Amino acid sequence: MQLIGRAAYPSEDEQAALYAGVAEAAFRIPSSFARSMSGATRLPPTANTKKTHSSAGGHPCDVDRTDIFLDQLRAILRASTRHNVRVMFPDGLHVTEVQRAKALLKQAMEELKRRGIKYDTASGSA
Repeated sequence: MQLIGRAAYPSEDEQAALYAGVAEAAFRIPSSFARSMSGATRLPPTANTKKTHSSAGGHPCDVDRTDIFLDQLRAILRASTRHNVRVMFPDGLHVTEVQRAKALLKQAMEELKRRGIKYDTASGSA
C-alpha cells in the first residue's frame, strides 16, 4: 500500500504517520502491523534493490536493507503511543532470521529512546 506509484521507499516519518492514522482510527482495537521483511522486493525494479532469499522456505528477505527494516520498525513503534499497536513477524522464518529481527527491533527501540521519542514498550516485547 505504501509503495504504489513510488520509486523510493517512504521515509520513517511518512510511515509513522500512516501507522499512527491506523492506530488512531482503531484506538480501542489492538492493531498488529505485520513486518514481512520483504519490502525491498516490492519496490519497482529501478529502485536499486537486491532480492535475496532466506534459507528457510525461500521467503524473500531484505536482509541487506537493514535501513529499510529499521525505518519500518521505528515507524511502527512511534505509532504505538495509544497502547494498541504490536509488531508481528511472519511465519516460516528461520530461527536466525527471527533472532536478527528481534535484535533489530531492540536496536530500533534504543534509537528512539536516544532521540527522546516515546513509544509503548509493550509494542516490541518479544
